Amino acid sequence: EAPEIPVIDGTLNGKIGVEYQYAVLSTDTEEHTVMYFVDWGDGSDTGWIGPYDSGEQVIQSHQWSKKGSYTIQVKARDSYLVQSEWGTLVVSMPAPVPLLYRMYSWIFDFLFSLLSV
Repeated sequence: EAPEIPVIDGTLNGKIGVEYQYAVLSTDTEEHTVMYFVDWGDGSDTGWIGPYDSGEQVIQSHQWSKKGSYTIQVKARDSYLVQSEWGTLVVSMPAPVPLLYRMYSWIFDFLFSLLSV
């Protein structure tokens, strides 16, 4: 039998250029060891990693270089090469707020606070 569909847990909304950790977990009903293939949705992947014990949580890190929405996909396979279906998690990496915008925002807030007094 195939391992269960992997569960992915981690940051859903982040910033580009920042590394985030994602926990991946799958169990094999026959208690075979499990390997994982993580597709980060940006054209990069981990290749097959492992083996790990069935039910063992595995942490993988990744950072995205462009803003956008990405679908992380993870597949598990057991020691007999039987593969699970894909587990998925959609993440969003918005563009960082430009420094000039943050300065204008701070000045506006400051002036507004003076007018409120």
